[in-house]
Amino acid sequence: MSPRDYSRFGLLFSRGGKWNNEQVISNDFVNETFTSYWDETPGWWTNEKRGYSLHWWISKNDDEGTIFNASGKFGQYIFVDYQNDIIFTRITKYHPMPGSIQNWGFLKYIDVDNVDLWITILRGLHGIGLIDLTSDITTPNTFEDGESKEFYENYGAIMDAIADLSNE
Repeated sequence: MSPRDYSRFGLLFSRGGKWNNEQVISNDFVNETFTSYWDETPGWWTNEKRGYSLHWWISKNDDEGTIFNASGKFGQYIFVDYQNDIIFTRITKYHPMPGSIQNWGFLKYIDVDNVDLWITILRGLHGIGLIDLTSDITTPNTFEDGESKEFYENYGAIMDAIADLSNE
């Protein structure tokens, strides 16, 4: 998907499920989507009140505003300020692979439920030369050149900046 496609998806939800004044997704579902069902965020992640809804995370939830996000596998985000119809889309650089089916090769036999552990294992095997992430598997990958430590370090400030757009 392109950044524009991601943004359109965010707009669809921001506008109550309507596209060109046609109700595509029920407004009740959109309202339910933007209702917090889980408001605890692990302390190792942040001390700010955040939470989770129906496949949407709450990125900011304070007096300045409430911003939801849908997050993608490779660092793509759609941030939605539902009350103010503001969409912010973030994409990352990743390396697409040929084919439409993911092929993990022998790695498919490793059953790892912890995503962080899975990434560590893949990078470790790649680092010692047991696998080549560019040829031994067929799946899009985000390597170091697509990761953004700065984005995560400044996550709170970015959410504040989005909220500030609502106040201008």
